[in-house]
Amino acid sequence: AFFFFFFVVAKMRKLRGGLTVVGGGRTKRTVSVTRTGLQSCWRKSSPYSWNNFNDCNRFDIHDLNLKSVRYYCDPIEAVASIVEEHETTPEEGSDDSVITPQTTTTNKSHPDHQASVLFDAIWSQLERQYTLAELKFPKEMIFLMGAPGSGKGTNTNFILHHRSMVGNPIVISDLLDSDPDAKKLKDSGILVDDSYVISILFKNLLFAEHRSGALIDGFPRSKLQCEIIKLLYDKMQQLKKDNPTLDFPRPRFRMIVLWVDENTSVKRQMDRAKKVAEENAEKNLLGIGEQEELRSTDLDESKARGRYKTFKEHFDTLVSLRQKFPFYLVHARGKIQEVRREIEEQMEYQSKLELDDTVYADIESIPIAEQVTEGARTNLIKRLEDYQMKKKELWARVVKKIKEDWVMKFEKGVMSGQIVIRGEDELWNEEGAADIAVDVMSERGFRIFCDVHPERIPDRVESDGKIVCRVEQKKVFHITFPPPVIRAKQGRGDSWLSVLK
Repeated sequence: AFFFFFFVVAKMRKLRGGLTVVGGGRTKRTVSVTRTGLQSCWRKSSPYSWNNFNDCNRFDIHDLNLKSVRYYCDPIEAVASIVEEHETTPEEGSDDSVITPQTTTTNKSHPDHQASVLFDAIWSQLERQYTLAELKFPKEMIFLMGAPGSGKGTNTNFILHHRSMVGNPIVISDLLDSDPDAKKLKDSGILVDDSYVISILFKNLLFAEHRSGALIDGFPRSKLQCEIIKLLYDKMQQLKKDNPTLDFPRPRFRMIVLWVDENTSVKRQMDRAKKVAEENAEKNLLGIGEQEELRSTDLDESKARGRYKTFKEHFDTLVSLRQKFPFYLVHARGKIQEVRREIEEQMEYQSKLELDDTVYADIESIPIAEQVTEGARTNLIKRLEDYQMKKKELWARVVKKIKEDWVMKFEKGVMSGQIVIRGEDELWNEEGAADIAVDVMSERGFRIFCDVHPERIPDRVESDGKIVCRVEQKKVFHITFPPPVIRAKQGRGDSWLSVLK
């Protein structure tokens, strides 16, 4: 009995191209090697022999060098996945672009290795379909994830507008709905095979409308998909480095996860179904508009909870991406405006994320405006006190000049909210006088800056008639302040002509 079990379960059979398949059982198996055009389908006719036969169903295999064969073993429905390294040449006329949706299965190999195998396979496919110059992915990608009912669709257009993206969002569920087999799996609450999802995603990212940026709704959802994102980021960096003349964009990836608790998620899903049903009934009654499709998972509470369970199972995987990319976890239980305000705050401009690394390195040491203004009020007070204590005579003359001369000029220029004062007085040529005036006016609430204008003043005439000029540095003070409000703000419908009348 032991020998029979070992022989059935661990029997190995080699197909064309050196591909090794491990399997056993009494029912028919089907294997299709789509990448190399090899099709070898076999069944067990007795416990000890295998026979080849034709008319095979098509399953998936990834990569020319590293291949993964998947097949189903009835009646126990076990799934085997074996990865072997081989070098084979595609046969003439083979179909090397078919990747069909299957149920996501668990492979015993390391996720990083699986991701590398799958990424290399899909990238090889892209290289055969596009030229190198055409492999330009969006310069910015926002991956929007969240619990079911957390408001991903509600906030999609807001995020696109905030990041100035012109293309439509790439909604993974919509892409899957376009394939009947994938839609059937999705409606059952089951994740669709990664190879299919990633393949159609990559092709959509290459559309011209996404060159400025793309928002991907519903990706990643698994550990392998997270690893694929990292590999895509590294590949884009390598393309930019190796091909400077092709102007590949520097990749900028951001992760946004909208979070709600399970009860809130289930309630929103069920409420969504009720709302769609009411709107469809109204459209049917009035005979206008198209019927909106009801999600099957929104009609069944157990399926709604199943969707949330799937999200929770992969949540830790999503959080792991914060180690490589900007990651924003948004609590989406509040009102729409509150959620959008939090998204906006978390995605504020950050030069380190937006600029090229070399550009940022050059300007990093220059302080930003907020740093310059830190402690400005405290420093201003200290300077004014130092002027009054250490430069009493100069301080008194500057303050007197402002009171007697400048204040009168303010009254004349009050309607415009700005005045220009030329420093003709010799006082302003003394060291520190202009600084005192600027600080005094700043403390009083005015915006002021002092500009220095060199002036050529005739000094003498030489014997040959040549005029010799001396150069004097003249101070010019530019002062602005809020102008007075003469009339209340007019309504939107009032034109300038109606105001004059």
